[in-house]
Amino acid sequence: MYRNDTLYRAHDPRGFPPPKDGEDRDAWADRNFRILGEHMENKFFIKPLKFSHESEYRMIWFCSGKSNEFIDIICKDAIQFCEPLCT
Repeated sequence: MYRNDTLYRAHDPRGFPPPKDGEDRDAWADRNFRILGEHMENKFFIKPLKFSHESEYRMIWFCSGKSNEFIDIICKDAIQFCEPLCT
């Protein structure tokens, strides 16, 4: 999302009311964390309008479980677009 105003305003009509008497507090917390997560995912895709000429694509991976130290991706056709980060 390219736009001049990069401040993300999260508004959800469901709100975050406290759990009602007898309501499962864990289910209430799970629901609110899910809603919050939906808003946070959108925030990753906001970029100032001045960069719209880049037509950038972004992907975000959320993983569960044990993570690897690194992932070695081999793509010889893309090497022309790469530059070393350290020498």
